[in-house]
Amino acid sequence: MKYVLVNKFDEIVSKVDLPEADGRVGAHTYFKGVKQMPDDKEFDKLWRVMTEEVYNSTFQNNLQNRQMGNMKYEWWKEEETYLDADAPVTESNHVHLDLNAQINSPYNDGWTKKHFKKELEKRENETIFESPDGGKTIKKRKLGDYDG
Repeated sequence: MKYVLVNKFDEIVSKVDLPEADGRVGAHTYFKGVKQMPDDKEFDKLWRVMTEEVYNSTFQNNLQNRQMGNMKYEWWKEEETYLDADAPVTESNHVHLDLNAQINSPYNDGWTKKHFKKELEKRENETIFESPDGGKTIKKRKLGDYDG
């Protein structure tokens, strides 16, 4: 039977395959020897010994319960309500805001600010071609200009 040595962060540190007759007590003794910790109390403060099967079921349950305490993180509720297919063809305006933030950041050096300024200028001068009717007509507009 496979036994695992688990630290306080629920990470497997070591594994051993022992005869089933040795049981958990035999695995506990084995891992105490590996860690050179003869005192049970001191060993148990740092480590847990369990079967790999118990670890897998316990770890999976704990992982679900750890997310934001006992509240489950429901990422899909924070996602956008439109499908990717409905998203604008171009990058949204927040990219320009991010670039402006980088340009004005006191944490960036002169070279970095110049780099982001060039990127912003490049994006402001870019144009995009799109066809609302599957290729029959083609429209040209500035990148980020959703009105024209």
